[in-house]
Amino acid sequence: MRSLTAMLEESENRQESSQSAVRELAAQIQATERALNAARADAATASVSTTRRVEAAKTETAQVAQEYSRKIDNLERDRQRDAAIQRARAQQKENVVPEAQLRAAKPFVQTWKTTWETAVIADHIRYYSPTADGARITVDNGKESRQYWSHDQLMTQVRQSSPAEWSLLRESSVYGEGGSVVAEAAYRRKAASASNTFEFWVRKSYWSETSGSWRVAREEWRYYRDVPSFPGNR
Repeated sequence: MRSLTAMLEESENRQESSQSAVRELAAQIQATERALNAARADAATASVSTTRRVEAAKTETAQVAQEYSRKIDNLERDRQRDAAIQRARAQQKENVVPEAQLRAAKPFVQTWKTTWETAVIADHIRYYSPTADGARITVDNGKESRQYWSHDQLMTQVRQSSPAEWSLLRESSVYGEGGSVVAEAAYRRKAASASNTFEFWVRKSYWSETSGSWRVAREEWRYYRDVPSFPGNR
C-alpha cells in the first residue's frame, strides 16, 4: 500500500513538473511570438520610414534639379539678352548718320523736291543715280500691294507723274535711317471715287553721296487710296 502511495505521489510530482514545464514553454512561445510581432512591426515601421525618406530625397532632388534648370535658363536668357543689346548698340553705332551728312544732303533734297513741284522734270531727273531703282506700295481698303521698278521703270514713272494734281501735305523731312540719308515728302489730292476722301502719296528717297554730290539711290512711293485723312494723323 505504501508502495502504491509512493508511486502515486511520484506520478503526481512528475505531472506537476510536466505541467510547469508546459506553462514555461507556453510562456516562452508567447514571449517569442510577441518579440516576433514586435520585430515585424519595427521592420514595417522601418520600411515605411525608409520609403518616406527615399521619397523625400527624390522630391528634394527633383526640386534642386528644377531650381538648377531654372537658374541655367535664366542665365541663358540673360546671356542672350545681353548679346542682343550689344548687337543693337553696335548696329546703332553703325547706322548713325552724322549730322554733317544730313546738313550736306538737305540742299540737294530741297532742289530735287522743288524741281518736281514746279514740273521741271528734266532737272528733277538729274538728281537720280544711274543705278537708282524703286518700288510702289499701294494701300487700298486695308490691303497692301507692292510693285518693284528698275531704273528705267522708275524714270518712266517720274516723267509720267503729274505735279499739278498734287498738293504738298507737309514739308519734306531729312533724317538718318539704317545708315542712309532719307528724305520724305507727303502729298495729297482729291479721290475720284468720292468727294470726301483723298489719295495720299508719300515719296521716300534714299540718298548717297559721291564726290560731294548727293543723288537718289532708291525711291519708294507709297499710295493710300480713298481715305478721309492722312494715315497716322486722324
